[in-house]
Amino acid sequence: MAQETCNCINAKNVDFSNVNSDTLELELGLCILESYGNHKADVDTFFNLSFDDESTLIKLGEDIAYKMMNECPKIIMAMAGSYMEEDGFNDVPPPPAPKNLEDLNMEAKLVSLNNDAVSYIMVTDEFNKEHIFIVSEQFEDYSLLNKSNYKKNFRIFYKEEEYFDLSEKRYVLKKVIKYLELI
Repeated sequence: MAQETCNCINAKNVDFSNVNSDTLELELGLCILESYGNHKADVDTFFNLSFDDESTLIKLGEDIAYKMMNECPKIIMAMAGSYMEEDGFNDVPPPPAPKNLEDLNMEAKLVSLNNDAVSYIMVTDEFNKEHIFIVSEQFEDYSLLNKSNYKKNFRIFYKEEEYFDLSEKRYVLKKVIKYLELI
């Protein structure tokens, strides 16, 4: 039955690189049912199969899929891959945003780095006013944020996002770094 199921799926010309798990599972189920029709007497005896008992149907599908690993491993790997993609196992963080001259920006001196539950930096501007910038996402040249660059001038490109502030008991705008460069 495993070989028949493999042949059936291959005959459908499924594009394994661009198929979701629901479609692949449906095609696999239909092919298993087709093979079941060809071997009904043997399957009913060996598996004690009942269409009223979902656990026996699951067991049949699992056993055939296990045997398919030897017959057509690409199909089983495609199923595993599509499940992993849909569950987020293949998620990779987005690449850092490129420098955008239209973003808010300021020139400031790095004063401190803080790596608490949320990472942030403290800087002072040309008027000696302190500003805090949150580090909530990857950005280019984040490696410049180190103690050896304290007191050095940076151009910081940022966006403003609302965060809940416990001390103010409301949402407030906070500066979030998008890009920075050493000046």
